[in-house]
Amino acid sequence: MKGCRTSLLCTMCVVTITFTSLPCNAQSSAGAPPKIEQPERGVWLVYDDNGNWGGPSMGTTHQHRPEYQAMKLIDLSQFPADAFKRIKQVRLRVFMAIQDWSFNVGKRVINGLDEAFELRVNDRVHTYRTNAGFPARAHPSERLRWDWHDFILSPDEVVRGINRFVFKKAKGDKYNDYIYIGIDNTVKHGNSAVSFDGGRTWRKDVLNTINATGEYMVRLLLIEVEPKASATWNLRTARIVDTVGVIGYAGCEGGRRVRSGLQIDGDAFAIVEFERIHIERQTKMQARIKFAGAPPIIEWRDERGKVMRCDVGVHGDELIAEVAIKRDRPMALRIQPPRNGSTIVRTVTITFTRAFLPTEPVIDMAPRVMPPAGKPAKRPPRCVFKSEDAVLENPYFRIT
Repeated sequence: MKGCRTSLLCTMCVVTITFTSLPCNAQSSAGAPPKIEQPERGVWLVYDDNGNWGGPSMGTTHQHRPEYQAMKLIDLSQFPADAFKRIKQVRLRVFMAIQDWSFNVGKRVINGLDEAFELRVNDRVHTYRTNAGFPARAHPSERLRWDWHDFILSPDEVVRGINRFVFKKAKGDKYNDYIYIGIDNTVKHGNSAVSFDGGRTWRKDVLNTINATGEYMVRLLLIEVEPKASATWNLRTARIVDTVGVIGYAGCEGGRRVRSGLQIDGDAFAIVEFERIHIERQTKMQARIKFAGAPPIIEWRDERGKVMRCDVGVHGDELIAEVAIKRDRPMALRIQPPRNGSTIVRTVTITFTRAFLPTEPVIDMAPRVMPPAGKPAKRPPRCVFKSEDAVLENPYFRIT
């Protein structure tokens, strides 16, 4: 799958995404057929952009009122019929951002992300709050974040034909949250259209108010495999069963191994660290912990290391801790002993929704670097003491 090159952009609000049945005129009919690829078993990607974002001006819509609407047409007529029947989940992948612009409007009273937008999927409307975990900026002190975001849909919302996806602001008492849908200016297939009059008329010759052209960066993922996955850490046998690879590390600080698991008390704890790239945003993640003795204390930590709010319940010898994910996905699960007591942790099972075809780049932990500009000096290694100073030398370094 192609990535995306970036530029800059604006603030956020509540948006509704709706699939609408529009008149079959020249502006609402699909253009060139999209690419249909199967990058991994059971996962299909349908797209027509090259992942080349045009930046915060020519590379985006600037939507803050319901009249300004952006439509993406995705034709699935050529999608394999047998595979279409097996689809378990659909995800609309959009390169986007949201921003609160109240700091630059009227009395400039900052009110944050407090509006909504709609996504219309053919005949069905989904409404989202702008603060619900999208790539966004809620305060002028923050940096605007652009990213791919997946909207999870049910298979019955799309058809094996032309599908229309419309993004617009929801009606409200104010309009200072902006939604931005990315535009790839390097391609033009006739599958994107804009309306400035509430959907009465549509244009394909331009895609925003400053005459940008191209294609909206909106793609479809069609998933045949089960999106739910799990991983289990057995502390009795020190084995991990994890087919997806969501567990990056599982271990403990302190504690004592016993036949039934790991006994922790005092400052000891067990920890599971996650490969967040495998975890879908705007979903729930659950930990089921089997223990003996008193229930442990659980902490979910986000990408910045902060404790996340979670729901915890204890049922016999099992503790269930569930966290609702917005934008920041869990970085780790920390299992601590009860206050002034101890417990034995037997197994930890993590259940989550998979993020398919991750778009985040892999971090190169050992990148190539430029060779040094200088050349080694002709001197033997030595150490010289001068008063209270010392000089260490070899052919490559001199340290004082």
